[in-house]
Amino acid sequence: MQATKHMLIVMAQSMGAMTKQSPKRRPVKTDNHGSYVERWKNGTVRKDYKWMHSEERQAAQISSMKATWGKVYKSRLLGSWESAQAIRNRGLAKRSWLWGLSSIKGDVAGFTGAGSHRPPIAGVVQAHSINAQGVIGHILTNRLSYINATIPPNYQQIAESKAINKVMKQAEMKMVREFEREIGRVAA
Repeated sequence: MQATKHMLIVMAQSMGAMTKQSPKRRPVKTDNHGSYVERWKNGTVRKDYKWMHSEERQAAQISSMKATWGKVYKSRLLGSWESAQAIRNRGLAKRSWLWGLSSIKGDVAGFTGAGSHRPPIAGVVQAHSINAQGVIGHILTNRLSYINATIPPNYQQIAESKAINKVMKQAEMKMVREFEREIGRVAA
């Protein structure tokens, strides 16, 4: 049971390492109306133009909001042009692989947790233990909608081979340390 937990943790670390991370900023494009960035909003692409983020535009937007609601909520404002270019959840897919492991981690040595100071999104990654006809194992499921676009198509085979190589290297190093310790004990 401990071996399968350890293999799942090592595989999740490998999956996180091979997941592509988006750039820090969106590419700036230009058309007839000026410079813009494309942002996803409610499943559709929206163009945010640079002129939409000017100070005059923000002031006009604030005054119209004050007239309508009496209060101005910062979440309703477009923000600065720099914030429109920045990709907010950059690295989310990379970090997400370790989120579901807290349910099975038990007392596996070397497991450090979610790997980030940000809290995980509930239900995105789930780890399940299976015990079918005496065979014990674990299944890790990542439900981010875009996860398949960030990883290579044969990610399971790559992660398995990397995990096996890493676990074998750890076992080799442990045996070498024990052998050197025993040789030192016998020689003394």
